[in-house]
Amino acid sequence: MAIRIPSWWWAVASTTVAVVLVIELAYLFGASGIEFSGAQTSFDREHDKVLFAVDERRGFVTRDGRDVALVQIAPGTFPFRPVCGRCELDGSVFNLAQFLHDDWVYTSMPHITDVDAINLRTGETLQASLTDPGRSPEDAAQIPEFAAHGLDFADDKRLDLGRLASLYPDGRLINESCIVVQMAAIVALGIVAALGLVLLATRGRRA
Repeated sequence: MAIRIPSWWWAVASTTVAVVLVIELAYLFGASGIEFSGAQTSFDREHDKVLFAVDERRGFVTRDGRDVALVQIAPGTFPFRPVCGRCELDGSVFNLAQFLHDDWVYTSMPHITDVDAINLRTGETLQASLTDPGRSPEDAAQIPEFAAHGLDFADDKRLDLGRLASLYPDGRLINESCIVVQMAAIVALGIVAALGLVLLATRGRRA
């Protein structure tokens, strides 16, 4: 005798799958959230970051193009890779990445950093010698270590979204907002599937 799952479970399962698909598609096409029956849900995309991959191990990460950091990256964890992206953050290399000249990444505020410049190719670092340790000079030429490598604070050396996008490919960072969406989908579908298994087991014992 065949064991039949009640029709109400199929209705619940179909509705759950449909809602999950709507949410997934809304997120995929860049929506900031969804509205359902008057209730609004935000994906919190304002906290998302963009990664520009320097190589397989490092990249520049930023949220708005103003605060840029050089970070370590690692392959993402299944199932968030490849659904949410390719890479996840794996540590910091250089937090105040404000300028780029040749292979040198550097900051205009060496008075608040321990490492003031780093060479992307060689890994060499610079620590600025400041006449006033509590204040950074406005001219990079006043920093001997910067002047020796031709580093300056010109606008064409500044790192922003436009320059990063022109120099490096999108590293497809796995953002927390996507992880939350996928976890919610997994939990919702898991509950429905578990309920179906319970119904099968219960009806099987009765048969």
